[in-house]
This record gives sequence, structure tokens and C-alpha cells, in this order.
Amino acid sequence: RILDLICLMDPALVSCIFPAVKKVYERTANRQSGLVFSAVLQFFVNHGQHVIFDVDPVLHHFCVDYVSVRYRQQLLAMSTLLFLTTNTSKMLLHTPVFPKYYPAIIKLLAWHPRTVASEILPLIPAMVGPTTFTELFHTLLDLPLTAAFMEQYDRPEEHIADS
Repeated sequence: RILDLICLMDPALVSCIFPAVKKVYERTANRQSGLVFSAVLQFFVNHGQHVIFDVDPVLHHFCVDYVSVRYRQQLLAMSTLLFLTTNTSKMLLHTPVFPKYYPAIIKLLAWHPRTVASEILPLIPAMVGPTTFTELFHTLLDLPLTAAFMEQYDRPEEHIADS
């Protein structure tokens, strides 16, 4: 985050700092540290255009391998939603993250309904599009059933781990 702020203040430093941040991404991409991953992703979103870096594969990796799999982690859910709400306009202009990965975002709402509902509500208009409207509508209608299924599905894993 400090490197991101430095590069925001002086964009000439991006070409020097970018390789180091890319190495951090490569080292943390397969680890459990979603918070570091979201900070690196923020750097890529802010400065990827300076070094002609395609952020879509990193977003895919983040949404598919982190958010979809580790949706139970409260801190990861909140940092993901903070990242998405902070960067909504950038994401809408430069990436297909909302129409493409809205199921992972909705999964956060299904698992953490009381804590993330207020953060997800401003993102729903960004998820709605001509190709996603019907599917998103049905997903939202099925949300209580999906949440109950997820809770029931995850409980046996927890009991097995306790045994």
C-alpha cells in the first residue's frame, strides 16, 4: 500500500516499482494471504496502464481462487468489498469484473448477510447488464435458499474437522 501511494504521488516511479510488486504477487498468489493479494491487486489496478499490464488474469485468479473458495473468511470478504466499492468506476471502465464474477460477490452476501449487505448494495447496479440481468435477478431471488444450502453444506466439514 505504501508503494501504491508513492507511485500515485510520482507516476515516474511505477516502472521501477512494478517488477517488485509483480514478484510479491507471484509469491503470494498461491498462499492464504488474501489481504496481501488485494493490496497487490489495488496496485495493479492503479498502475497497470502505465506499464501495459493486463489486470484481467489477476482479477480472475482473485475472484475464482480466493473469493469463491475462501468466502467464509470475514476479513477477506470485507477487504474484497472495500476494494470493489473503491474501484467501481475503474472496474466498470476497464474490466468485466462485475458481470463476469458477480456469483462470487453474491456468495459473500450469502455467507455474511448481516455484515456485508450494506457494502454490496451499491455494487448491484454495477453487476446488472443486458446479459446478466435475468441470471442476477434469479440469483438474488434464490439467495435465502442458497445461504441455507451453503450453511448446511459447510457444517459437516466443520464437524469432521472437530472430530
